[in-house]
Amino acid sequence: QYSIKQLFITITGLFKLRPSHPLSPQCSKNCGGGVTLREIQCFDTRDQRPLRPFHCQTVSTRPVTRMPCLPQPCLDWYSSSWGQCSEVCGGGEQQRLVTCPEEDRCDEDHLPSNIQACNSQPCTQWVTGSWGQVREAYCAHTNTAYRCCVYVKDVPLCLRLQ
Repeated sequence: QYSIKQLFITITGLFKLRPSHPLSPQCSKNCGGGVTLREIQCFDTRDQRPLRPFHCQTVSTRPVTRMPCLPQPCLDWYSSSWGQCSEVCGGGEQQRLVTCPEEDRCDEDHLPSNIQACNSQPCTQWVTGSWGQVREAYCAHTNTAYRCCVYVKDVPLCLRLQ
């Protein structure tokens, strides 16, 4: 039993975990603290041959695979005023300029929208005339629409319906 343990200890000393490459220069975020990652591999220390991970399971110190990076705080996005709406009614869009004061120093996850809907109210409205007596009302159909007219005090008020 003792010799097996001793042999096992000797064998495990021959294997080592080491980074397969140095820490990646790529940080997961531009600012506000992200992480940088690296892979680790199990190697035979005698001939530097890569091994399967289970060979290194008994190695007590596993190299770090994640490191914090870019601790500087993110800057706030700058947003200009909204521009004019593309439509006066029926739904349009308006745009604005959104920029970061310093390149790569704003959090992309909190990028404000640069476009929004506007003037969504319908393009219809009531038209009212002055009070008076209705003398005559009629509607006529043409090939493409109806035309309805109401005469109030001998003044025609007409509406074309499609």
